Amino acid sequence: MKQQNYRQGDLYIRKIGTLPKGLTRKDNILAYGEATGHRHQFLDSSVEIYVNPSGGQFISLDHDADLVHEEHDPLHLGAGHYQVLRQREFDAIEGLRQVRD
Repeated sequence: MKQQNYRQGDLYIRKIGTLPKGLTRKDNILAYGEATGHRHQFLDSSVEIYVNPSGGQFISLDHDADLVHEEHDPLHLGAGHYQVLRQREFDAIEGLRQVRD
């Protein structure tokens, strides 16, 4: 399978073959903006978002859906399973940190 990767703001999303075990269902918000309170979210309530015990997030789509955010273009994802990662950056003072959206 060809690697499929997507980005929206500070989120990095990659398509995976299957969901891992031990996940818990959560709401459709993937992340909140630290400064503005804006959200990366799916407006379609049938989208399934899961979290693992360490806080990692996963998406399960049985149809195409758009991930929206007030400051970014919608991100169109096809049916399938995805892992959501927060992008990181290096700061000379703070060291490695999550990108702030």
